[in-house]
Amino acid sequence: MISAVRDAGVPALSPVRTLGARVRIMTCDDPAEEARFIAAEIRDLVGGVDSVSVDGARARTPGEYAFSEIAVLARTRAVRDALLPGLEDAGLPLSIGMHTPLSEEEPFRSVLAALRLAFNPADVAASRVLAERPGVAEEVLLRGPELLHAASTAGVRAALDLVAGSIIPLDRTLPEISLGEEALQASAERPGKDLAAFLAHVSLCTRESEGPRSVQQVSLLTFHAAKGLEFPAVFIAGAEEGITPLGAGRGADPAEERRLFYVAMTRARDALCISRCRRRMVRGVLTEAAPSRFLDDIPPECLIIPASRSRRGVQLPLF
Repeated sequence: MISAVRDAGVPALSPVRTLGARVRIMTCDDPAEEARFIAAEIRDLVGGVDSVSVDGARARTPGEYAFSEIAVLARTRAVRDALLPGLEDAGLPLSIGMHTPLSEEEPFRSVLAALRLAFNPADVAASRVLAERPGVAEEVLLRGPELLHAASTAGVRAALDLVAGSIIPLDRTLPEISLGEEALQASAERPGKDLAAFLAHVSLCTRESEGPRSVQQVSLLTFHAAKGLEFPAVFIAGAEEGITPLGAGRGADPAEERRLFYVAMTRARDALCISRCRRRMVRGVLTEAAPSRFLDDIPPECLIIPASRSRRGVQLPLF
């Protein structure tokens, strides 16, 4: 699987475990259906998250997995973001794995820069970050005493909420923003009223390392971020040409793309499901998507291609 043609002298890989479940390949119409499919599968694996899905899962093995034992992997952040609304609508607890700390990701980079500038008005680095937002640095300096007072009396979390609520308002309708804010808020609770301690710690804060639900969450990771990790059940989304592998126009190395896909597949310990879409939005245009060439390299005896999943029932009203 690492290479379509094995180099001379390279021994064949051999498994250390007996043959287990076959790899499942699912074709969906679009990312919205892909998200619904993955969410329904996860509900079954954990035994359901509501009365309707619990009933539907009883024919399988409800409760076999915990949320923390399940990962959804994608080659790009765009594929991950397309899945987020559907997974959140299903009520799944999610952890978004990122390469970089939240302190380097907008809009959280600016929110933290505002707190740093309030704490130290001479912080040149914080001023540079906020210079990208006209008038914000001036407002922070003007409201600096208010922010420091909030931190020293009500706690760092209160100062963070002031910045994120009125100085640099966050669009909490976006799942990636609301989840990132959750992680920052959890990090801000730990130092109590010590703003300096929070600012020292937060440079290492990532989405997956913080948050009130850090133990029981489904991990959403890019292929890169999944390196070195392992999960009993793994879903790989977006197995389409132009994504997995990336298109030649994005400067991708085909050999490296193949290795990344191999990394993603081998994160699964017991169960692996790979999904692809027939159509996907590309730069605002709904485009036909061809299946990834890597799917052809998986031996047929290792595959199972199930029929499309029937739509879930809807909870009937009691009255």
